[in-house]
Amino acid sequence: MKKVAIVISGIFILFLVGVIIISRNHKLNASLFPKKFKIGMILCGSHENGGLSEAHYKSVLRVAKERGLVLEFFENVPYDERCREKIEELIYDGCQVIILDSRYYEEYSIPASEAHPETGFINSYGSGFSENYLSFSGRMYQPNYLCGMVAGMQTENNRIGYLAASPATELICDINAFTLGVRKVNPEASVYVGYTESADGVLLISRLVESYGIDVIMNNTYTDTALRYAEKRGIWSIGCHMDHSDIYPKSYLTSIIWNLDDFYDKEIMSCREGRFTGENIKMGIDSSFVDISPLTENVKPGIAEVVNKERERLKNREFDVFYGPVYDSEGVLRAAENESIPDIELFNNLNWFVSGVEFYEFKQEQNSK
Repeated sequence: MKKVAIVISGIFILFLVGVIIISRNHKLNASLFPKKFKIGMILCGSHENGGLSEAHYKSVLRVAKERGLVLEFFENVPYDERCREKIEELIYDGCQVIILDSRYYEEYSIPASEAHPETGFINSYGSGFSENYLSFSGRMYQPNYLCGMVAGMQTENNRIGYLAASPATELICDINAFTLGVRKVNPEASVYVGYTESADGVLLISRLVESYGIDVIMNNTYTDTALRYAEKRGIWSIGCHMDHSDIYPKSYLTSIIWNLDDFYDKEIMSCREGRFTGENIKMGIDSSFVDISPLTENVKPGIAEVVNKERERLKNREFDVFYGPVYDSEGVLRAAENESIPDIELFNNLNWFVSGVEFYEFKQEQNSK
């Protein structure tokens, strides 16, 4: 009996040891599968605004779904300390990369990146960079130039409207490029610019139409308000950030678009794998980072051929929009023949306009009443 008891006790001890080993192995195996990687986004507008924020949100969402990652975001975040607060919330919640869709967030996101060196930061249209902070811009002036060519050949009365979000340097660059495209194919046309910065978009575009009788409108704002107006009023429209041809079939011509999926996939995965490196990136049509959407059936015959030929020149880097000679509206030579205005000037210091740009003083008119 004593021997039997010893055997039974031995078996029991082995059983307990086995349970412990299995339990420990289970914990070790579980450690091989980390929690899902989290992406955080700070959006200046709504994720369904039909413009910039939606374009960036949808690209990141596609990457998250394809990679099995988690996406958390805050929308309509103002350009103040609340941006920093939302960044901290996302990091506290476990987000390992923070993506922001506006240059105006840099004042708050750069200090946050310094406080959280283990977190990757990606800022659209920014200029700052560090070991864990990447900023990027698209050479949107290139598709703006092509859209200007479309507008210049589509207009019947040589009066084209351009709605811009603000007088920021990169938008001045876009307006100039668009106007150079218009004037290349139609030297008699003028571009009437209105800023939506402190004005209602619908009221501003209606005033532009009433004041100048424009028949083509270029929308370079954060939403698709101008496109909705154009569809109702029978005005040709050109969009920005996304292709809206399926939403506005009667008036839509083309759009400036981003191709962000591959870029976000590369940078998000580099964060996940510990290979992320901060830098300042600028990419154009040659890399397909920005482009124009396919021209719709609303575009006049013959326009597509002209625009596609010019697009190929840009894509092959045979030519760029601000190759000289380039003159401003006062006749001052800004780029001589065989010279080009560099990116640092176009994105940071541009404060002049080319000939053909006219302004509608919406705020001045409101204040005078």
